[in-house]
Amino acid sequence: MAAPLIAGGALLLAFLVGSNMPVSVKTHEIVELHSRNTLTQGALVEQLSQQRVVLVGEQHDDPHQHGVQLQVIQALHQKHGLVAVGMEQFPRHLQPVLDRWSAGALSEEAFLDETEWYFTWGMEPELYLPILRYVRDHHLPLLALNVKRSIIAEIREKGLDKLDPTQRQQLPTPAPPAQAYRHYLQDILAAHHPQMPLKGSAESFIQAQTTWDTVMAQGLYDWAQRHPNGIAIGLAGTGHIEFGYGIPHQLKALGLTQIATVIPWSSGSDGIKPDSGDYAWGTPIMERVEQPPPVRLGILLEEAAKSAHGPVEIAQVMPNSIAEGAGMQAKDRIIALEGQATLSNHHLVRLLRQHHWGDTLTLTLVRDGQQQSLTVQLPTDPPKPKPHHGSP
Repeated sequence: MAAPLIAGGALLLAFLVGSNMPVSVKTHEIVELHSRNTLTQGALVEQLSQQRVVLVGEQHDDPHQHGVQLQVIQALHQKHGLVAVGMEQFPRHLQPVLDRWSAGALSEEAFLDETEWYFTWGMEPELYLPILRYVRDHHLPLLALNVKRSIIAEIREKGLDKLDPTQRQQLPTPAPPAQAYRHYLQDILAAHHPQMPLKGSAESFIQAQTTWDTVMAQGLYDWAQRHPNGIAIGLAGTGHIEFGYGIPHQLKALGLTQIATVIPWSSGSDGIKPDSGDYAWGTPIMERVEQPPPVRLGILLEEAAKSAHGPVEIAQVMPNSIAEGAGMQAKDRIIALEGQATLSNHHLVRLLRQHHWGDTLTLTLVRDGQQQSLTVQLPTDPPKPKPHHGSP
């Protein structure tokens, strides 16, 4: 009976390999998706080390998936030596700041302020700091792969052809997306919450996403071209790399075909489609604990101090806000929080995020040329209205 059982098993495996049936991935298990074979981490790293670009996806708020990214970086660095880490989180104009971070020239606080982390990305930095610390401690090149959000938003609203010509010239030309990717993006657009409509047409949405993919692909390609013996590791949302769409498609259009994709996959999810990527890495189910929103006062700040050190000046006090109740006014300059000088808009936001609802804060203001202290009592329960993105 053994021979028929083996033969039947081989037939079943052949059927599964040739089908698109989802692949089950257990926690900490690594699966080569095409063959459905499990791999050791060592075997995975051996295969990845043969590539020029390794793309590792992420669900942005899942710390377990960022843990997979870190393990890939560590293993490839230890085996191959010459690696760079490219991150979706940073737009290209911040590359000089990233270079200083890799050189060990910035503290974590200074790095967050100079990259304007909460304005640029917005997720909690603790999700990414283990990766960033490894990069800094080993002086790995850190690549800013993205462009400013405002550019992608403008393309999404108006279309690529309506983008300012100067900005357009600074962007690489996308290769036409595969028809399957167009359908994929149209499905995302159709599923978008009706109470949060996206501006612009479906075509401009596709142009925005394709441009976004292309900019990130170009950054990885350029580094790989300058370092023919190195491996560029790209970290981006899984939607930018799965199914060979997005970044992989644009890399191949540039002529770079030695690419591997690793998809971190929650073991609590349904099985992963075998054409989602080259490898799946099982992660624990993320426990979602509802957290109160970060402390905000309900003010909008002038743009002058947003990118450089300068005065933190209130442009507008929102009606019925904590700030209004505390007596804050437009044109007030905030020069300190709890005795610590506020050096920029982002610095103020970062300091506020270190406090909790229910705390009592002391702000030092300059109003009409006179310095004064203002006590702000934060309510125990945070207010429900959501202020403008990035505002304190």
